[in-house]
Amino acid sequence: VSLELCGIEMLGSGTAAGVGRLELAFVLLTLSTGAVNLLFSTFHVELFRTVYGLDAVHFATGHAIYACWNTANDLFSGVVADSLAARQAGGSRVPLVRVAGLLWVTVGFLFPWWRWGALMPLPVQFVMALSLFDGFYSFVAIVEGALLAEVAPDTIARARVGRLNSLSAMVVFPLVSRLGFASWDANDLGAFRQLALCVSCLAAVGIILGAALLQRLPLAQSGLRVGADHDRGTRRTGGQGKSASRYGQLPTKRQDEGTSALKLGCREVLGPGLGHKNFVRFCCMDALLEAENVFWNSFRLTFANALLPGLGWNQRRISDLLSVSLTYPYDRMLCFRRFVYGAIDGLGRCDWISSGFDSR
Repeated sequence: VSLELCGIEMLGSGTAAGVGRLELAFVLLTLSTGAVNLLFSTFHVELFRTVYGLDAVHFATGHAIYACWNTANDLFSGVVADSLAARQAGGSRVPLVRVAGLLWVTVGFLFPWWRWGALMPLPVQFVMALSLFDGFYSFVAIVEGALLAEVAPDTIARARVGRLNSLSAMVVFPLVSRLGFASWDANDLGAFRQLALCVSCLAAVGIILGAALLQRLPLAQSGLRVGADHDRGTRRTGGQGKSASRYGQLPTKRQDEGTSALKLGCREVLGPGLGHKNFVRFCCMDALLEAENVFWNSFRLTFANALLPGLGWNQRRISDLLSVSLTYPYDRMLCFRRFVYGAIDGLGRCDWISSGFDSR
């Protein structure tokens, strides 16, 4: 769901006052998952390179392996999410958010902050830490996006969720980042590990509460339901149901009794796509965008520590700058919705512009 494109509808919309159950649920999920993502993306490079002493060759090799997984796991997570949702009672994705979110903020997030030298070599732990964290991240993000389309009644409600998510993130994320920098010490990780445990526990509570709120919301009649309703429609019509997810036709029980739902989902998603050149080009473009995003998220602290001290910046000013910069994506979204979309909406209301388009 593109919340950016909902900005025009959101402006001047007369939604109910206050924060409802829908908005509160997604705010809790956003803050819970965003806090752990913030700490991991900011400090994992310093952890493995400076604290654990991972050499440059193994670090680069690990990132190359992770880059292949990072490009493919979005599609894989979407197919798996649809396959698992089809087996839930009523087709609800809420249990998936609850279980995968809890695994992410506990196992996926806490795994790298302790050295598992007796169980695995350092390069293996590095690759596993990146792959576990990003795998859970992709899965939860995909399920959250599908849930928003199911439980939000219209685009105005979804835009309202996006606005409240942005406002809450602008307040909480810089605070979490500041606490992270204040507790980070490459020579002694005790304070930072305590912070990581606290953030993990609070994130787990937020996910449980958010999932509980979503569980009480009725699914919107938007054609995205899966599971029992989809199966009944399939049996009634004698063919495939009409439900579809953002990753293609939902894999449910079909006439292919000998083929698993996961294999059917992969076939339905990858089969038509690989035959089109645009799909291959999109995959290449997505890989480049992922690489740019991962590069910035992984090395912003490294670049700041290498460049800014030469300009007379101390560590406190650097941490303040990085903490404040985290609000930029949310500032941008709010400014676009309020000013850019507002200007477009205003131009659309001008009679002479509308009459000009009508005459053409």
